[in-house]
Amino acid sequence: MLKNTAFAIAPAKLHNFNQTANMSNYLKKNQMSPTRNLTLLYVAALLAIAVLLLFGYLFVRGALARQSSDSHVINIAGRQRMLSQKLSKDALAVNSEADAERRAAHAARLRETLDLWKSSQVGLQNGDAEAKLPGDNSLKVLGMFAAVEPHFQTMLDAGNELFDIITANPNALNRLATAPLVEKILANEAQYLRGMNDIVFEYDREATARVAKFTPIAK
Repeated sequence: MLKNTAFAIAPAKLHNFNQTANMSNYLKKNQMSPTRNLTLLYVAALLAIAVLLLFGYLFVRGALARQSSDSHVINIAGRQRMLSQKLSKDALAVNSEADAERRAAHAARLRETLDLWKSSQVGLQNGDAEAKLPGDNSLKVLGMFAAVEPHFQTMLDAGNELFDIITANPNALNRLATAPLVEKILANEAQYLRGMNDIVFEYDREATARVAKFTPIAK
């Protein structure tokens, strides 16, 4: 009877022993070794560095793109001053040329100047993707453009009317009609120049401030 009982208990103990052994092996297998912990930490650190480098690259790239855009805008605004002077020169040439053929050539140059001058002025204020002008002006710059607008519009209207008169009758020059238009252009040129000069300086000041703001971050 005792022998049978002993044999009955033995398998039960053996079963419990196997369960304990299996549990111990399971825990050993799933327990992270120090080497594995270091490996995971190393991989996580590399991923964090990669993310930081990516964000840094995107930030620097955006800053450089903005600098390039600022330089382009400043150049176009500066060119507006030159074009206003060229407009006055072309208007004077058209109004003083007696030869019809040469007068037509002056008129063609006047037309080119007017078109570029107008498109650049509008692009600086409202943006122009083709001319790579963002049009994202500060409130101060917008106010400065508003101040020069009357002089710009007067010169533009006078230049367009002058061109229309010359091309409508290319063989005859009616100075009674063209002279007052030239006078309007000349009378507004100086004020337009001063206003655009202030705008160029303001563009430059704002661009410099953005670079100064970026420099400590880049360091």
